[in-house]
Amino acid sequence: MTQVSNAGVFGALIGLIVGVLEYFLALMVIQKIVGREIADAEEAREELPGLASLGAMVQKVKMVLIFIAVFVYPLIGYAVAALLSADGVGSEAARG
Repeated sequence: MTQVSNAGVFGALIGLIVGVLEYFLALMVIQKIVGREIADAEEAREELPGLASLGAMVQKVKMVLIFIAVFVYPLIGYAVAALLSADGVGSEAARG
């Protein structure tokens, strides 16, 4: 069994935090853009052809963003932090 690096776990937590922040920021941007497009169409009394499938599309985007936030960013954070700690980056100052 392989050992789990403390630095790697810390990197994974940072990756998770970054992923969750990115998830909420992306959703806010999507909501703002879609809301603006709907408001413009209502003001111009135009019909939006893709409005019926919008809910399903947003749901798919949310699922992809959640996957990235929960799996991809923590995995990258773990790998980078474990590599940096294995190379001894910053360990010179700790040794004195």
